[in-house]
Amino acid sequence: MITPQAIFAQTQDGLDIILRYYPQAEVGVKRKNAKFRIRSETEDPSPSAVLSHYNGVWRVTDFGSGEKAMDAIGIVMKEENCDFATAIKLLCEHHGITDEEGKQAAKLGPTIKQRAATADEEEGTTFITKETFTVAELQTIFSRNSWSYLSRLKYVAGDEPGDELATRNALAVCRKYRFFSLESYTLVKNRKATVISSTELFPIFLFNEGDWQKIYKPREREAQHRFFSIGQKPDHYVFGLEQCQRRLEELQKNDKPGDSAEEEPDTGSRETQLPEIIICSGGSDALNVAAMGYSVVWFNSETVDPKTIPFAKFRKMAERVYNLPDLDVTGRKKAHELALEHLDLFTAYLPDELANRRDLKGKACKDVRDYFNYYSTEDFKNLLALALPYRFWDEEPRRTRDGKIIKKFGRIQAEYKPNNRRLYNFLARSGFGKLPMPNSKDGEVLIQVLGNVVFNIDYKHIRRYIEGFLESRHASEDLFNAFYRSDQVGNNSLENIKRVALDFQDYGRDYQYLFFANEVWKVTATGIEVIKHQNCDRIVWADKVIQHRVKKLAPMFTVSRNAQTSMPQIDIHNQDCLFFRYLINTSRVFWKKELEERLGEHSQAYQTDYLANHQWSVDGPLLSQEERAEQHQHLINKMASLGYLLHRYKDPATAYCVWAMDYNMQNAGQSYGGTGKSLAYDNLKRLIRQDYHNGRNDRLFENNFIFARVTKHTDFLFFDDAYEYFNFKFLFSIITGSMDCVAKGVDGWVLSNEESPKLCITSNFPPRDTDSATARRLWFTMFSDYYHKNPNGEYQEERDPKTEFGKSLFTDFTAEEWNLCLNFYAQCIQVWLQLGKVDTPGQMARQNTYRNKMGASFHAWADVFFNEANGRLNAYVQKIYAHEVYKREYDPKMSSQTFKDKLRYWCLYNGYTLDPVELQNEKQKRILQSVYKLEFRQGQWLKNDKLETVEHLYIQTPGAELTQAGLLRDPSPHMAIDPTEKIGF
Repeated sequence: MITPQAIFAQTQDGLDIILRYYPQAEVGVKRKNAKFRIRSETEDPSPSAVLSHYNGVWRVTDFGSGEKAMDAIGIVMKEENCDFATAIKLLCEHHGITDEEGKQAAKLGPTIKQRAATADEEEGTTFITKETFTVAELQTIFSRNSWSYLSRLKYVAGDEPGDELATRNALAVCRKYRFFSLESYTLVKNRKATVISSTELFPIFLFNEGDWQKIYKPREREAQHRFFSIGQKPDHYVFGLEQCQRRLEELQKNDKPGDSAEEEPDTGSRETQLPEIIICSGGSDALNVAAMGYSVVWFNSETVDPKTIPFAKFRKMAERVYNLPDLDVTGRKKAHELALEHLDLFTAYLPDELANRRDLKGKACKDVRDYFNYYSTEDFKNLLALALPYRFWDEEPRRTRDGKIIKKFGRIQAEYKPNNRRLYNFLARSGFGKLPMPNSKDGEVLIQVLGNVVFNIDYKHIRRYIEGFLESRHASEDLFNAFYRSDQVGNNSLENIKRVALDFQDYGRDYQYLFFANEVWKVTATGIEVIKHQNCDRIVWADKVIQHRVKKLAPMFTVSRNAQTSMPQIDIHNQDCLFFRYLINTSRVFWKKELEERLGEHSQAYQTDYLANHQWSVDGPLLSQEERAEQHQHLINKMASLGYLLHRYKDPATAYCVWAMDYNMQNAGQSYGGTGKSLAYDNLKRLIRQDYHNGRNDRLFENNFIFARVTKHTDFLFFDDAYEYFNFKFLFSIITGSMDCVAKGVDGWVLSNEESPKLCITSNFPPRDTDSATARRLWFTMFSDYYHKNPNGEYQEERDPKTEFGKSLFTDFTAEEWNLCLNFYAQCIQVWLQLGKVDTPGQMARQNTYRNKMGASFHAWADVFFNEANGRLNAYVQKIYAHEVYKREYDPKMSSQTFKDKLRYWCLYNGYTLDPVELQNEKQKRILQSVYKLEFRQGQWLKNDKLETVEHLYIQTPGAELTQAGLLRDPSPHMAIDPTEKIGF
C-alpha cells in the first residue's frame, strides 16, 4: 500500500509535485518567505502565496485566498478537482512511487480482456454506454471553476448550491452535446474480440454523432491514443453546429418583430441571431464553455484547413463569431491563419500567464479547460470583450446629404476609415511590436516576429506590410486611398504599437538550442533533437539564425573520463570536418619530436606512409603513451571550451573566461602568435552574437562606453590579441557578477550575471596575475606551433592551414563542409555538458605565466646566479647581496619587493621552494640570521664589523634536505672575506 509518507519521501517532501504545478514557487526554495502567485492576476494582483517547509513536508499557503496551507497531495486534489484517494493514485502514476517493498503501483489504464468473438459480433468496434456519469467522471471533464459555476446555477427554486446541483446541470450539458460515459468498447478483428473497460481512475467517454462516434480517453498517457473514431467520419464535420441551429430556431420562434434591432429603411431590419458562436479547439473545452451558457462548435482537429470552415454560415447565425485557440505554438499559428482567412472572426486569446502553470504531468497549461481551473466566468466575459477581428478598417455605405445610400453601377459605394484599435491588434498579431532595448536612443526597438524569428525593422516596413496585405486581399482603390491619405499609418500613430516582452531564453542548465536555416537543434549531453521551426517554442533573433542548411550526422567522436584516473579521453570516429582536423593539429604539442626528430630516424618510405596515415592525429605511434594522453587532453580542452562559449547558460559557480595562448613561449615579453588561436574562437561570431574588442589597445578600459553595444542579447565578448599588460581584473565582475553598461545619450543599464555574456581572450602572452581570484576565473587553452612561419630557420618547413587544407577555413567552405563543421560545434556543446571544464594538461600554462611575470632578463640572470655549481641552491644567501648584484647588472631602480616577487616566479617555474616555512620566523615570516652584514664598498663586497640580523634567501630544490649549517662561505671571488670564516649571506 502506498502511503502519503511514501509519496513525500520520494518527491523531496512533496517539493517535486508542488513545482510541477507551480514552477513559480521555486523562488520560495531559494529565498524564505518569497511571494508568488497561484491564482489569476485579476484575483491576486499582489502575489500572496508563500512556500514553507515544516513538519517534514513542503506546503503552499495562499494568504489572499483564505485557504489553509496545502501540501502536495492537497494541491493535486485542488488542481485535478478530485478526492484524496484519486490524488494518491494519480501521484503514484506520474511519479513512479513505490511501496516499502519497492513495488510500484499499477499504472493508470483501462481493464483489457481478450476473447473469441461471438457469432453475432461483426468485425469493427462496438460500445456500451453507462446509464449516467459519476461525479468523479464529470469533474474529469469540467474544470474547477466550471464546476463551481454549475453548482450555483439554479433552475428550480429551493435548490442548494453543491455537487448535486452541479451534477444535474453538467448532465444536461452532456445530453445536449450527446456526450456519454462508456462502460466499455469492443474491438473485433479476425474473430478475436478485445474488450477495453473503463475504471474509476480511467474513464472513457464518447461523442455520439449518429453514424460516427469519437472516443475520448482523457487520462491516456500517449497523446496519439487519446482519441479515435468509430464509423464513417463525415468530411469537414462541425461538432455543435446542430445544437447552435436548434438554439437559433428557438430564439427566432420566440422573437417578435422589431425586438432585435431598429429598422433602417434603407437596409431592412436585421434577422434574429445568436449572441455568439464560439469555436473551441476540442470537445472538453467546448463542454466547459457550453456550461457557461455559450453556443459552441468545434472540429475534429484544431489543425483544420481554414478554407473548409463554414464561416459564412456561422456569421449569418450569430452576431459575433469567436475563435478560442490553445495557447501553445500550434494553437497560435492556426488561430492566425484562421483570422487571416476570415477577417471578421473575433479571436479571444487566453492570457499568457496561463502557460506559466503546469498540470500533473508537468506540461504547460494551454487550453480553455486549464483556463477555468484558475479564471472565473467573469474573467471569461472580459476575455471575449477584448477579442478583436483582423479587419482593421471600418466600412460604411456612402450617403447623400439627405441620408440616402449612394450606388454606382448597381453597387453600394463604401466609405473606409482605418480603425486604430484593430489596426494595432492586427499588427501585433502579425508579429510587430516594440521591444525594450537599453542601448537604443528611445529605449526600445521596432521588431517583427515571423514564426520564431525576430527581425529589427523600421516604420516603413510596417507600411509596406499593410500595403502588401491589402494587395493580397484584392482591396478596392478606395480602400487603398483611405490608408494612403490617413495619418493613422504615420510614425506618430504607429508609436502606439504594442510593447512586447519576449523570452529569448534558448538554453538551460543542461541544453542549448541552435537555429539553422532549415531546422532547430536542441543539444543535450546525450543527444541532439531535431525540431522544425514551426514546432519550436523558442524564439531567436534573425542574426542568430545560422544561415546554412544542416542535417544531423552521427557523432564524430566519443568522450569520457577514465574510470581510474578521471582524465578525459577521446575516441575519434570521423575526421572529415576540416575544423576538427585543424583543432587536432593545433593540439599536437609534441609534433616536433614526432615529425622532425623521431620520424627522421626512419626510412623515406616509412616517413611517407606515416605522414599520409597520421596527417590529422594526436595519437601517432611515434609518441609515448603519456604524450598521446597529453595531446588528447589538449584537444578535448579546446572542444569543451568552444562548447562552453556556445552554451549561453551562466552559472557563477562555473563561470570562466577562456584564455587562448601559445603552448610554446620561449621568452617572456616576446610576442609569438601565428598558431591559430584567433581563427578558432573568432569564428563563433558566425553562430552567436559577438562583441569584438582589439586586445592590443592599451587604453581599452579607459573608454567609459566600451560596452555600449552589449545587451542581454550579446552572447560573448571577444578580446583578440591581448597585449602583455592586459588588465584582466577589470573583467572580474562580468565573469562572476553583474555587468555595468553605458552608452552615449542614454541611461546606463545593468546586466545580471545570467544576462551578461561569456568572455574569450586570445593572447600571445599569459595573464600577468597569478593570484587565486584570477586563477579561478580562467580557462586556459593552448595552441601548439604546428602551424608556423619559419623566418629564422628554426623548423624544417613552414606550415599554415590554407596550404594544408587547400582553402581558407570557413570562408571557402562548401555546403557539405559547413554541415560537418556545424555538427562538430553541436557535438562540442555536448563535450562541455558531459565533462564540464577540462583543463590544459601539465604545467605549461602556469609556466608561461611564471616566465612572463619574471621577465626574460631576470630569468637569464637567476639561471646563472642560483645554481648548484656555485653553491647558492639549498643554502642561505643574504637577500641584500643578491638584490644589489641584480640591480647593478640590470635594473638599478628595482625595489626589494619586486626583486623577491620575480625570484618567487623563477622558483615556481623551476619547481623550487623559496624560503621554506620551516626556516621562517613565526612573527615576520622571513628567514633572519645574525651575521656580519655585507656591504658593497670601493668596488668590492666587504663584511661589516659587527653582527646584525639580516634577511636571507633560501632556495630548496626538490628532494633536498634543509640545513641550518650550510652557510655559503665564498659568494664572490672579489669579496674581502676570510675563506675559513663561516659567514651567512
